[in-house]
Amino acid sequence: MKRIEALKKAEKISKIVKKYAHLLKEYNYDDGYPHDGKKMKVFEVILFGSVTRKCDDEKVGDIDLLVIDNGVYSAECAPSKNDDSVDPYHCLNDNFSNFAERIIENHADAVAGYSYEDFLNLIYWTDVDMHVLPLKFFRDKKFREEVKARHHDPNFFKNVFTTAMRWRMGKQFVPVDVSYFERKYRVRLQDLKK
Repeated sequence: MKRIEALKKAEKISKIVKKYAHLLKEYNYDDGYPHDGKKMKVFEVILFGSVTRKCDDEKVGDIDLLVIDNGVYSAECAPSKNDDSVDPYHCLNDNFSNFAERIIENHADAVAGYSYEDFLNLIYWTDVDMHVLPLKFFRDKKFREEVKARHHDPNFFKNVFTTAMRWRMGKQFVPVDVSYFERKYRVRLQDLKK
């Protein structure tokens, strides 16, 4: 797909993630059903990769997003710490589709303005890599180092923040750099800078 088309789809996906995240609750693995746990809250949706680097008419492979949440959905997306044979990012393509499917299956009445077909189109016909990490990633350097160490590319997060664009609800993606997140969350993120 062309970069301009990918950007429009990324805007739709980001709007869905920000607007409907509160409908997801902590998942109770004991009984397999959501319980009255903490609701998901999204702090940031960050676009990165080829969509942020290329010109409008150039082709891009997929849409790369980094979602920062309050730990509810990121806990589900996290790999098991005890299983070193699992690629920590093995389920990237599933993170958005699982999110969207749970919203539409459990809260179809709440997603006004989106048809079931719109959701299916975004879920199954758009190649989205959605990394989901807790806000702790910004606030806890030790945790950040653990996440970075499990990634196959040691410069992955530096690359993310080199061309990052942040979703502004109801607006569009705007370019940001690491210093924006340092100011907003009152943290030092030197290790994420190139």
